[in-house]
Amino acid sequence: MNTNTSANNAVNSTNAYGTYHNAQYPTNNTPAYSVERTERSAAERAGAAKRTACVLRRAGASAAKQPKPKKHGSKFGLKLLAVVLCCAITSAASLGAFVVMIQNGVINVQSSEASSNAAFTISRVVNGDTNSDTSASSDGTVSAMSDQDIAAKLTPSVVCIQNYQVTQNYGFYADRHVGQQRFPASEGSGIIMSEDGYIITNAHVVEGATSLKVMTSDGETYEAQLVGSDTVTDLAVVKIDATGLTAAEFGSSEDLRVADKVMAIGNPGGHELSVTIGYVSALNRAIANNTTGYTMEYIQTDAAINPGNSGGALINEYGQVVGINSAKISATGYEGLGFAIPIDTAQPIISDLIQYGYVKDRAVLGISVSSSTA
Repeated sequence: MNTNTSANNAVNSTNAYGTYHNAQYPTNNTPAYSVERTERSAAERAGAAKRTACVLRRAGASAAKQPKPKKHGSKFGLKLLAVVLCCAITSAASLGAFVVMIQNGVINVQSSEASSNAAFTISRVVNGDTNSDTSASSDGTVSAMSDQDIAAKLTPSVVCIQNYQVTQNYGFYADRHVGQQRFPASEGSGIIMSEDGYIITNAHVVEGATSLKVMTSDGETYEAQLVGSDTVTDLAVVKIDATGLTAAEFGSSEDLRVADKVMAIGNPGGHELSVTIGYVSALNRAIANNTTGYTMEYIQTDAAINPGNSGGALINEYGQVVGINSAKISATGYEGLGFAIPIDTAQPIISDLIQYGYVKDRAVLGISVSSSTA
């Protein structure tokens, strides 16, 4: 009975745990390995397999993700752009500060030369007297001249200036290149400063000229050379090869008063030497140059000043040039707003242009940009 039981137990053990060679287990003993232990080992093996797979996946991912090469070109471009922007901002700020200092008088745009080097003499009127004899009577007192006398006196001292420029003219025929053609691009006026041919005018009258021609009141025409030009103050000087010219007399613009009678002589619209009469509307009228940003103080007058009058003479009641006609407001609804550069302002500029060809001792802002390698 016991033998059969042992045999049965052996069979059951064989079915539960597999075949064991020559293994006999007592009926009441626990098997050497249990099912629970076997299942945990399988779980651990499965976990180990998963961990191994995970490690392999990570290794594969690390191998797949190669570092991208650095784009040095794009970074260099950004750095270069930043440098250019910084230079542009600095230049704009410096230029703005320079213009503000000019307008506030911190930097003087005029010459610092003494008046003893002046190219022409300005007569002063004090208590009705003048140091010039041209408008004075025999007893030394000064009286206002008639309009006709002023015109007769100053007309020979005002000239017409023609600005010639060279352009290429192309036709539509066999000879397509017709050649170079000279034509007057613009016309303006000028004031004879000396009998040997120095003439005052505006810088915008001679701007861009290939050649210049001067026509005097007696109909003579001369080739003119540009002596100097100053775009900041809109003044220029030209020279013709002539002698015995009728030079203008100059009076101080500081002696002018509002409502004084004045005369403008020039060549408006290409018409030779016309005369207009008006009054001093305002003094020290601040007008900004829309090109240079520099603000100058002008004489405002209602005497008609039109294109072609630029560079012409503004004359006081004593027959003296007190201003250089320069600009007008030409907008709808505006009438009688002409402006002349005071002769006291123009004198040191003109003197420098004749002596040096430019305005000496003027502060100039210079900005340059250069590249450097590290």
